[in-house]
Amino acid sequence: MTTHPLQMEMPRRVAFYDHEDQWVAHCLEFDLVGCGETRDEALKLLTDALAPA
Repeated sequence: MTTHPLQMEMPRRVAFYDHEDQWVAHCLEFDLVGCGETRDEALKLLTDALAPA
């Protein structure tokens, strides 16, 4: 696999919380969250927030 020299892969830990009527996916390394009606939706929104521009 060829990667750009400035890119680095880093494992990310995600904690899920059931908060009121929403799920929260919390990336512990970056203290970012994604919220949604399901765990999958919360994780998708978190993944979008972590994606490089």
